[in-house]
Amino acid sequence: MEDTIYEELNVGEITRDKNGCRVSEISKKVIAEISLKVIVNGTELVSVLCMNQYQEELALGFLYNEGVIILVGYRKYLFQRQDAGVLSTSKPE
Repeated sequence: MEDTIYEELNVGEITRDKNGCRVSEISKKVIAEISLKVIVNGTELVSVLCMNQYQEELALGFLYNEGVIILVGYRKYLFQRQDAGVLSTSKPE
């Protein structure tokens, strides 16, 4: 996953002067979002739109606040698969 939160996009800039309006193409940085799914034991718990940084921390906070995990040491079991906006894990026995 990318380390930057910005994505370069070409946009039209409208300017107006005494001769009228003009549209010119410029490049702008915008904040990028991804769709992130958190899956535990094969069941999708949540799907959220978020920035493309700190997905693991977001998932850990969500799992902790929902009572799915209660120990910091649980982190070693997390995220066996981390691709295409999916964080997947299995609860330890």
